[in-house]
This record gives sequence, C-alpha cells and structure tokens, in this order.
Amino acid sequence: MTIARKNLVDPTKLEHIHLISRCARRSFIMGADSYTGKNFDHRKGWIQDRMKLLVQNFTIEVGAYAIMDNHLHILARNRSDYNLKLSDREVIDRWITLYTPRLSTSKKVSYEVKLENHKLIILKDPERMAELRLRLSSVSWFMKTLKEFIARKANKEDDCKGTFWEARFKSQLLTSHEAVILCQTYIDLNPIRAGISTTPEGSKNTSAYERIHSMQSKENLKSSRAIKNEQGEFTQKQKAKIHESFLNRNDDKWLAPFYKGYGHTKCFYQFVTQKEYFELLDWSGREIKKNKSGAIPSNLKPIFDRLEIDRDLWVEALKNYKNWFQHIVGDVEKAWNLISGITNHYFKGGKENRQLFKK
Repeated sequence: MTIARKNLVDPTKLEHIHLISRCARRSFIMGADSYTGKNFDHRKGWIQDRMKLLVQNFTIEVGAYAIMDNHLHILARNRSDYNLKLSDREVIDRWITLYTPRLSTSKKVSYEVKLENHKLIILKDPERMAELRLRLSSVSWFMKTLKEFIARKANKEDDCKGTFWEARFKSQLLTSHEAVILCQTYIDLNPIRAGISTTPEGSKNTSAYERIHSMQSKENLKSSRAIKNEQGEFTQKQKAKIHESFLNRNDDKWLAPFYKGYGHTKCFYQFVTQKEYFELLDWSGREIKKNKSGAIPSNLKPIFDRLEIDRDLWVEALKNYKNWFQHIVGDVEKAWNLISGITNHYFKGGKENRQLFKK
C-alpha cells in the first residue's frame, strides 16, 4: 500500500518521522567505493555540517542519524509549535540563510542594501511569508535542502551531472514514544548490524557515537578539574590529556536532548534519559550480535516495563525492522485513524505493531 506523504506527515503538527534516503549510480556517501576505487569518507562531514545548519534554521529537531556507505537515516520531529512563535523577520532571515538570492550590485548600492530591500519586499507579501513559514517546518523541504546541497557538491567533485540520490526519500510516521525509541535504536545500531563496527561508541557517523564521545569528553574535563583542585596544578601528561579531550570533544547540542525528569510534554524522548538509552542500546547490540557475550542488565527492567514491550519481540523488531514496517510504526489505533478514508484500511506492519505496542 502506498500513502501520499501529505496524508502521512502534517507540517502543522508535532510528529516524529523516520527519514531514509539512498544513493543512485553506485555512489557511496562514505567509505571505499569498489566500483570506482575511490574513498568518499569526507562526504560524511558534508552531511553532518549541513544537518547542523538546517537544524539551526528549520523548526525541525534531529534526534538520531546514521550515515552508511550508500544510504542515510534521520529521526526528526517538526516543531510546528515553535514555528508559530517565530516573527516574520526571523522566518525570512532563516530562509535567506539557506537560500541566499543572487542580486546584482553596483558601486552606488551594496549587496547588503540590496539584500535588505529584497527582504522587505517579501515581508510585505503575506502569502509568500505564510509559504516560507510552512516550509521551515516541512520535512520534505528539510530533506530537499539537505539532499540538493550534497548532490550538487558531490557531482561537482565527480565532474559529472545527473541523479545522485535514488528517487525521493522514504518516510515512516512514528505514532508512539515507544516507536521513537525503537526507531532510534535501529538507526544507531546500523553499523553494528552491517558489520562495520562492534560497539555503539565505535560506530562513527551515528548520533550514538556523537553523544557518547561528547559525554566522555565532558567527564574527562570534569575529572581533570577535580585533580587540579586537589593537587593545585597539572602535570604535562594531564595537560596533554585535557587538550586532547578538548580537541576531540563532539558538540552534540544540535541533537534533540533526552528527557531529564522535568515532565516536559514536548520533550523529544518521553520518560527515557540518555543514560537509560545508552544501556538499552548496549543491551540491544549485544543481543543482535550473538558472538558477543553479556547478560541482561538488571536496571533495564524498568525501561521495558514502561515500554510494555517483550524483550524477545524488541530484538526481533530490530532485526526485521525494514521488513516488518513500511509507512507507520507505533500505536495501531492512531495509524488507522490517519489512513481512514485514504486507503483500503490496510498497511504493512499492522500485525507487528499490535504485538509490540500493546495498550
């Protein structure tokens, strides 16, 4: 069954969406391309930097991502509530940052003056302003702005023209907080399932890697400061360690924060802290890779109790995520309400969703 994205994702509502996009023409975003014999590791940095810029300007949060050899996963949420609070001036400034117009200049009139006049013209057009505001909370425009930039840059590097990405992107609507955590775990474990890495902290090009190393760097700096307080000064070895931690730290502030126990209803991850998620991720990775030994940590029980999900089903869902689910993951009743009147009341994954997300 095919569901039009406009019927699946509403940019005026707060919704979590899993976005997937693949490369065409045997291209690889990162790693060694066996077809051309080239290595495209550096393109990983292009995508990360571009996503950071988009998060700063779109009213869309990114909670997780994984950049594989030839495809990309992003877990996002459109913040329509925040979008409505932006002033018209903020909207146009954000849009111009992403799509700077080409304006002719002269000796009498500078580019800055021309740009300001261009903004004033748009500000006086209510229909255009409403259109731009809606685009800033649209995952379709988010992905367009990401993929178009990368495609142009990659084609320029390859000195070629044509399609870089395979068709449009695929989207899955996540209709419950349990589905959000399942999806993030699936995304962060991509390198482990593919055999590229053996641990989450070693899985480069993922949100888990960025969050874990950012946390470790902060802990190293804290411990170093504690040593200084006790000893009065650093040794050369300690100074080198602090310097290395500072240089290698990852700034993960652009990623959506975890729940911190304050009861915020608009928190990206409901009732799961970052520490609990890391423990869940580690346990899930051990269960998926049978060659790794490890018992179920006793402190994982509360998470599964709150998720109301069977451990065996959880592991099976991670292994078969791609085959089990297509457009919707999570609460079945909400999914049926969404597709009522649009389709023949059938969607792939209905049985699995019912088993996993029992209410």
